[in-house]
Amino acid sequence: MLIKTLLGHKTLLVGVVTYTILITLASLYRFIVSPFVLDFENSDKVLHFISYFIFEVIWFFFLYFSARISMNWKRSLWTSGVVCFVYGILMELAQGFLTTYRSMDLKDAIANTTGIVFAVIVLIISSSVLFKLKEKL
Repeated sequence: MLIKTLLGHKTLLVGVVTYTILITLASLYRFIVSPFVLDFENSDKVLHFISYFIFEVIWFFFLYFSARISMNWKRSLWTSGVVCFVYGILMELAQGFLTTYRSMDLKDAIANTTGIVFAVIVLIISSSVLFKLKEKL
């Protein structure tokens, strides 16, 4: 029952909207002091990777498990990947054109894309478990 509630349309919708807003704020907000404590060269790329890995998984779960959308496996995987990739590119463009305190960075876009691709790989590896989970719903 708990899994059915967690994978319900409203819960998934709230999750995908909330995380999309968080990605937007993290991409466009001016941080005076970094809220993350990673102290090595290109450490922000790790955060980009992790953020977009989670972003992909959340969007996939929303598209695949939401009863109101009811996309099949393959379409959910492709759609979520494209949505996250395009959103990442749009956030990089917004940083370059809409802010004076952020800049576009190809390495950020690569880290975002790498996070998405790894999430897709994990989802593909987990497909049999996810198929069974959807059948139970």
